[in-house]
Amino acid sequence: MGDQSGSIRYQAIFESALKTYEKETGITLVEHPLSLQLQTCDTVESMTTLVQHQASALTGNEPQGKDRS
Repeated sequence: MGDQSGSIRYQAIFESALKTYEKETGITLVEHPLSLQLQTCDTVESMTTLVQHQASALTGNEPQGKDRS
């Protein structure tokens, strides 16, 4: 039960940080396209792949770790 309590506290802190960020910047991160894509990730690997593709789009480089032959 302690784990659930910690999870609830973490969620409250995270939601507070999102509200503060939105108030100070005018940007709603929860509705950002990348945030919406991250919400569909169900594994660390899928999240890592998504972030790598986003980074490669910004830099123009291919994601690392794939066979390029």
